Amino acid sequence: MLLSARELRHLMERVDDQHRDAMLTFRADAEEVHFGATAKVLGSSRRRFLARATAGGAALTIGTSTLAFSRILPAGAQELDDTDIAAFAASVELAAVEAYAAAAGSELITTAEILDAATLFSSHHQEHADGFNALAGDAAVEDPNPGLLEEVAGQLEEATTEAGVLEIAFDLEQAAASTYLFALGALTTSAAYTATASILPIEAQHAVVLATLLGKDAVEYLPSFESLDETDGTAAALDPDTFPVGEPET
Repeated sequence: MLLSARELRHLMERVDDQHRDAMLTFRADAEEVHFGATAKVLGSSRRRFLARATAGGAALTIGTSTLAFSRILPAGAQELDDTDIAAFAASVELAAVEAYAAAAGSELITTAEILDAATLFSSHHQEHADGFNALAGDAAVEDPNPGLLEEVAGQLEEATTEAGVLEIAFDLEQAAASTYLFALGALTTSAAYTATASILPIEAQHAVVLATLLGKDAVEYLPSFESLDETDGTAAALDPDTFPVGEPET
């Protein structure tokens, strides 16, 4: 491990503090969506999230796989409103929870402090999922995004080292942060926008910790997702057409 146990724990404490602060803001914004004046706007405003994704030809990379962004939205979907985007984000977060659980149970993570970091990050993702589901209201989801979970699980099965597992987790965190950056261009209510913006830096901070453990050069994560696409920096974003909330069509 390139960091000492003390250094890693210090980074974990800083990320956890930022997460706690962000969740305070997130919960307040979720209450505003459902109980404030913005609730009416939420149900009526539509943005072409899918059209923006497919037009850009975006893709994400997790491990050794590159997946087209155009596969993420539900089949036949033309538009997503703020509740749809929140439900999609919740499904991504739940997939991250499952991915960290699988990583922890793979027996490849042998360093106690890294296992603690995986457990902490998983708990963050669970709280993020709960927050996004609060924003989604009746569209809230209980299951992890099936397509994303299948992809990450396959990568974890092929991993042979602790560093390999960390690399997959790093890619997943980068993809999540990039996805929320992409979503900020499609959200229509200030509360949903602010709530999503409060989560994005936490995912990015997870990526920074993982990148530091892997000994990556700073240009790879400060933050790499902003430079992957020349037009809007969202080439690594997870597209709901590729990873629909429901079971993928066969």
